[in-house]
Amino acid sequence: MAKNAEPILVTVHVNSALWEYLIGVNGGSDVMAPDYQGELWVFVKSRLQTVPSDYRPETPEIKKGIIRIALPPQRGASAIYNLQLKREIFTNFIYRNYLDEEAQRQVEGFLMKGFKKTFRDFMTGAVSCNTQQAIKDAIEKFCEVYRIEMDSISYEMLRKDWYRFRNRDSRGDPCTEVKENF
Repeated sequence: MAKNAEPILVTVHVNSALWEYLIGVNGGSDVMAPDYQGELWVFVKSRLQTVPSDYRPETPEIKKGIIRIALPPQRGASAIYNLQLKREIFTNFIYRNYLDEEAQRQVEGFLMKGFKKTFRDFMTGAVSCNTQQAIKDAIEKFCEVYRIEMDSISYEMLRKDWYRFRNRDSRGDPCTEVKENF
């Protein structure tokens, strides 16, 4: 691939609240450039498929609800050793750069887990540091910091997620101070 060549992009449809969050954490761009040794890249790479004959790529302008993931340059695509075939397999992103609807839903779910972790970490920090902080104020601050409009997500949805997280009885519980303050 030439140094100045445009990267190959994979399109993923996501819900509007997740889209706003991803645009916010990505500096206003809808193109995500994952760490090619990170979890997101491993997750996406394992779901890439050959492009179907009826596929029409999305236009390059930013559209609400669509994010794009940049594939690495061909020289950045390391081989994978297949135990069954007993040989290395190389992925050529010129041909394998498509996610079907099911794979897009899986990638969206993976990204949503990251969103929820960020939200829960933010809320844990907000209520732990300021015990007088109202949940509503903390949720509104989260949406403000991550540029999420309240028409994309509801306060009630975030509040329910926070209360369920705070009250769960499983490994990885939030600290008792967070649970006891409410």
